[in-house]
Amino acid sequence: MKEFSGNTSQIGFTYRLAYANGLEQRAGFRHFLFFPGMLFASRQKWWADGGLRPGFHEGLDLCFFEGAEGCRFRLDETARVPAAFDSR
Repeated sequence: MKEFSGNTSQIGFTYRLAYANGLEQRAGFRHFLFFPGMLFASRQKWWADGGLRPGFHEGLDLCFFEGAEGCRFRLDETARVPAAFDSR
């Protein structure tokens, strides 16, 4: 498992995602947790029985995070995800 709190160009998105879902108030959000298969270009599946995906992963799975007390949490399908970048 890897942990990720973002570099300075990504802190804005991480903060907006945590704020949009009340993670700081609810759990004291510290950082996202990534398991093998959750990162961009991975072939591994992290769900069900594991194995390989038919192709490379074209995203980044932001599902799990650690709270202030070291407890682990999972975002569910109701999570609000803000835009990663501004558009024009």
